[in-house]
Amino acid sequence: MGVYQSSPEETAEAVATALELGYRHVDTAAAYFNEKEVGDGLRRAALPRDDVFVETKVFPSD
Repeated sequence: MGVYQSSPEETAEAVATALELGYRHVDTAAAYFNEKEVGDGLRRAALPRDDVFVETKVFPSD
């Protein structure tokens, strides 16, 4: 599940729904400005953390 250009208002629900439907990989980045909401969606889905792969990217300056 990629969350590029997913608005912060929609991200948590989209991530939770995707995980409930069987997705197990979430791709995000600091530049998307929705990492907090990705975390909210992960918590809503209530899956064991070992069952979900979260990928994020950072700027070289970070």
